[in-house]
Amino acid sequence: MRTDFVPSPIAHNFMQLYSAASGPAGRQNGPSAEEAFWMSQFIMDNCSDAAYWLTPEGKILYVNEQACRVLEYSRDELAQLTIYDVDPNFREDTWADHWQVIKNNHCLRLASVHRTKSGRIIPVDISSHHVEIGGRQYNCAFARDLTEQRQIERQNRDYESRLNAAQRMEALGILAGGIAHDFNNILSSILGFSELAIEGLAQENPQYDHIREIYTAGLRAKELVNQILTFSRQAEHEKQPIQLKLIVKEVLKLLRASMPATIAIRTNIQSNGLVMADPSQLHQILMNLATNARHAMQTDGGTLNVELKELELDPAFCAAHPEIDPGRYVQLSVADSGHGIAPEIIERIFEPFFTTKKKGEGTGLGLSMVHGIVRDHGGTITVQSVLGQGTTFHVFLPLMQLSRTRTISEKEILPTGSEHILLVDDEPALVTMASQMLERLGYRVTSRANPSEALALFQENASQFDLVLTDLTMPHLPGNKLATELLKIRPEIPIILCTGYSGELSDLTMEEIGVKALITKPILKKDLSLLVRKVLDEGKLDSPP
Repeated sequence: MRTDFVPSPIAHNFMQLYSAASGPAGRQNGPSAEEAFWMSQFIMDNCSDAAYWLTPEGKILYVNEQACRVLEYSRDELAQLTIYDVDPNFREDTWADHWQVIKNNHCLRLASVHRTKSGRIIPVDISSHHVEIGGRQYNCAFARDLTEQRQIERQNRDYESRLNAAQRMEALGILAGGIAHDFNNILSSILGFSELAIEGLAQENPQYDHIREIYTAGLRAKELVNQILTFSRQAEHEKQPIQLKLIVKEVLKLLRASMPATIAIRTNIQSNGLVMADPSQLHQILMNLATNARHAMQTDGGTLNVELKELELDPAFCAAHPEIDPGRYVQLSVADSGHGIAPEIIERIFEPFFTTKKKGEGTGLGLSMVHGIVRDHGGTITVQSVLGQGTTFHVFLPLMQLSRTRTISEKEILPTGSEHILLVDDEPALVTMASQMLERLGYRVTSRANPSEALALFQENASQFDLVLTDLTMPHLPGNKLATELLKIRPEIPIILCTGYSGELSDLTMEEIGVKALITKPILKKDLSLLVRKVLDEGKLDSPP
C-alpha cells in the first residue's frame, strides 16, 4: 500500500466521495477511505476507457489516467474544468436536462466527441451512469476513444469500394469484349470492301475520295474498338524493354507545342529504369493524362507537373491494391492545378464512356483505356483530387533488370503467293471480302460459309489445300473444334484462326488447339498477306524434304 499519500485537489475530491460513503469511522473490518480510494483508483487507472466522475453542475470531480492520456491534460488541470470544456456537444443550459434523463434511466449510452488540450476532436462512445452516495448525486461516465475503430472502418469502406469498382470494371470489360466482337465483324466488311473498291479506281475518279473517306472512318472506328479492347485487357500488344523517361521526354515535346501559354509545364525526371511495355501504349497513357489535365486548366490556366521516379512498394500498399505485388516500381505522376474532380464521381472516372466533358469533346474512353493499359502491364493507377485545387494521377509500373535486351525485326514487305486456301466464315459478306483479298494477292481460294460443309469438303479433298483460314466463333462447329477435326484428317495442314477479340481464347492455347496463328478482326489486306505468307513459309520449312 502506498504510504506517502498526499492528496492532490482532484484526489481530495474523490476521497471525500469515499468518506461520505463509508462514514466517519469507516466500515468495520473494511478498508479505510484512503485504502478504498487507492483500490478504486487502481481499477480505474487500468481501465482501457477514459473514466469521469461529474457533479450535477457539470464539474469534473475525478478522472482516471486514461482520460488524462486521451485528453492530454493532467489530473489537476482537469479538476479545474467542466464537462462543457471537454465535450462540445454539452452546454450549461442543456446539462440539467441531460442529468435528469440519466437519473431517470439510471444509465445512458450515447455517441459524442471530446476535445483534447491541443484542440483535436476525437469520436467517443459514452456510457453514463447516475450514482448516489451518502445523499449526494454523481455521474460516473466511461468514454471509449473510437479514433482507431473509425480508421479501421474507413479502411474497410475504402477496400470495399475498390473491390466493388474492380468488379464493376471486370463486368464492363466482359461487356466491352462482346460488343467489340460484333462490331469487328461489321468493320471487317467496311474496311475490306473499301480496300477492294479503291484498288480498282484511279485517283482522279470522283468516287475515289468518297471511298477513301469511308476507309479512313473505318480505321478510326477500328482504333476506337482497340481502345475498348485495351480497357477490357483483351487486346494483344508487342512489349519490349524500354526506358519510360524516353517516352516522357517525347510526349513533353509534343505537349509544349500544343499547350496554351496559360499552362506551365514542370518536370522532375529521376528514373532511368526499364519497364517491359508497348511504347505506343506508354505514349497513350501520358498523352491521355496530360490531355485531361489541360482540359481541367483550360479556363483559368495553371501548372502541369510531370514526375518520374523509382520506389519500393511495400506489402501494406499492395494489400490495398491486390492487383500488384510488392517490389521495385517506376512511378509516373501527372498533376494539374485545375478544378479537381468531385468526390461523388471520382470512383467512376475509369469507367468506359463516362465523361464530364461536353458532347463532342471526348468519348469517355481515355481514362478507361489508361486503366486497361496499366493493368495489362502489371501495374496500377491511383488518383487524388481536391475540388478547386487540382488532381494527381500516379501510375505504377514494375521495374525490370537493365541487363534484359531485345531486338525488333525490320518491317516486312507485302508478299503474295499462289497456294490454295480453304476459307471458312459464317458471315457471307466476310467470306466474299476475304476471298477477293486473297485472290488479288495471287492465291487460289475455296470458300464456305458453313463449317460443316467445309469439313466435308476437306475430308474429300484434303491434299489439295495448302492452308485453312477459319473464323473462331461459328454456330454448331466453332473454329477451334473445326481445326481439331481438320488436323485429325491431315495433321500437318497449317490453320489460321480469325477472331473478333483474343479474349475468346482465354481458356485455350494455340498449342493445345494445334493452329499456327491467330488474326484479329477487322482484317486489313496488309495484315492478312503478311500472316498468310509467314504461316505458309514456316510450314514449308517444317515439312520433310
